[in-house]
This record gives sequence, C-alpha cells and structure tokens, in this order.
Amino acid sequence: HKYLADGTGRTQIRQSSGSIFGGVRYTKGFEAKDILNLGDMNSNGYPELGMLKSRHSDNRSVVEVRDSLTGEKIKDVWFSQNYTARYATVLNDMDDSGHEEIAVLHVHDETGEVSLQVRDGFNRNVIQNITVAEGLWPMGLTLVPDMNANGSQEVAALLMQTTDSRVLAEVVDPLTGESLQTVWHPVGLSVQGITSMQDISGNGIAELVTLVTRKSDGLIGARLSDLESGKSFQRMWYRANSKVVSPVSLAIFDDVSGNGIPEVGVAVMRLTDGRQVVQLRDPDTGRLATNVWLAPGFMAQRIVPLPAVDGVQGVGVLGYTRKAKFQARIYNAETGQQRASAYYPMF
Repeated sequence: HKYLADGTGRTQIRQSSGSIFGGVRYTKGFEAKDILNLGDMNSNGYPELGMLKSRHSDNRSVVEVRDSLTGEKIKDVWFSQNYTARYATVLNDMDDSGHEEIAVLHVHDETGEVSLQVRDGFNRNVIQNITVAEGLWPMGLTLVPDMNANGSQEVAALLMQTTDSRVLAEVVDPLTGESLQTVWHPVGLSVQGITSMQDISGNGIAELVTLVTRKSDGLIGARLSDLESGKSFQRMWYRANSKVVSPVSLAIFDDVSGNGIPEVGVAVMRLTDGRQVVQLRDPDTGRLATNVWLAPGFMAQRIVPLPAVDGVQGVGVLGYTRKAKFQARIYNAETGQQRASAYYPMF
C-alpha cells in the first residue's frame, strides 16, 4: 500500500511472476492500518480487499471494501467512534448471512478500555462487542480454531500490562463474548508476536504460539502453550546473537520434516553482519527443518505461508532491498531455494 500525490491510497497486486495483476485505490483523508482478504461479495469470482483505516478528522475507524479485480468500492464498514483501531482480522460467517465477519481490536481514547467489535462484513450489523481488558496495551491479534465446538473461530489478543510490562494472551469467543483462556508469559520474556496452530499435545485443543526473546541473553524463541490448560509445554530456540525482524516474522508452515506436524517459522537477523534467515523448526522435537537464507542486503518485513508448487509449500517474504525497493520473494520450504520474486513501488 502507498499514498499517491492526491492523498488517495493505492494497493498494488502482482502475480508471483512479477507482472502486475491490478491495483485498488482508496478514499483520501485516512491513515491506512492493515489490509484484509475477504471473500467474494459481488459474485464476480474474485476476492475483495478490505483496508482498515482511521479518518484524519476524528480518528474513527472504517474498513473500506473494494473488489480486487475492478477496484470498485463495495461498501464501508464503520466501527465505533472514540476508539483507536489497533488490529483487525476476518472471521468465518457467524450470523448465517453467507458472508464473513470483520473483527477490530481497538482502544477507547479516554478510558483505555480494550475491546473487540465484531461486525458482519456485508450488512455491517454489530454481532458482538467484547470488553477484553482495561489498563492493558494491545500488541497483536490472531485467530484460533474453534475450542468450544460452537462453530465459531476464537480470537486471541496479545496484551501488555502497563504497570509492569508483563504480557498475556486473552482468548475470547467472538460469538458469545465469553473469555475462554488467559495465557500468561514469564517476566523474563519479552513477546513480539502471536499466532496459533493445530493441536500437537493430543487433547484436541489448538495451541497458542508466541514469538519471544529471553531478556537475560537475547535468545529468540517460539513458546507453545496449550489452550486447554493455559500452560506452556514447549519452547524452541532459534538463533543466538540475533534479533527479531518484526512482530509479523512468525508463521506456521506445512510439515517438511516428515512427522505430520506443521513447522514454526521465524525470521531473524544475525547481529554480526545483518544477514537474515527464516528458520523452520519442528515444534515436537525443536529440531531445525529448513534454513531459508535471504540474500545479503534484503531486509524481511513479513513472512507468510504460500500455496504448494509441485507438492511443496512456499515461504513468502515481503521486504526491501539495498536500493530501497520493496520486493516479495518466494522460497521452497524444503530446500530454502528462491522460486520467484516481484518488485513493488516504494511508499
């Protein structure tokens, strides 16, 4: 996403070959916060893009939904006034409208209350307002597979206590508003990111995965917590003498080590020379599955799993080069070899 000279925003879409597929322009007068991928709403066979934005004049948040093929504006989904949006995600259909829901984690401008507002992405009706916490600062948001068998995905908010900087994850049911679990992190860990993965502990409940750094020595790790008990049962350590690239340098990838368990990928930067690597590790054994080394001078900003080619999943890395060009690169998750790349205009 970038801003144009007239103040409008533009998102550019490219194919993995690097050729331009299309572009979507958004209304001016707003600050872009995030891009959401929504299902097809106008029956033309292409998904929609939702831009989470805050209006300059009053800070009110809206998701502007546009067709990814034509750029046509489909609708604005407005959220409550007097709140500052921090994160957003897309939920499966909970009200039988046939369309997905949009959940926004926001903070009240005066009281500091953190709440999750869920709206129907098509008819814009409020499905749920959930007070998550007070006196805490939002640090991330992720989806969790259904824990209580009511057909709704759960939402986990990563939060930090403003009094002592201790971090917790609060898991709520966006359909009922019920709090399902609270996962605390030790004071000796700083937490940079959050995601979830399928059950590997054998109790049928999904696991929570957080990206952490040990304060005593700076060692980077992934911490797995069982969401039935709220207890941590596994930690994987990645590289010493490195640092976390960004809060979105954590992702779950298909199994490449052959034991049927997905891998946990983390992008880190080596402090000695600044070179970056995406490490995929087996969460059952903690062993390294794949090293995806990035070319010197390429700085990762986000990593994502991509669809398989010839039966092997791709590791997608969005970053920028020494020549200040944004680029998306795709790597083979088994070999670490680069498959394709596409350049984007700078912001």
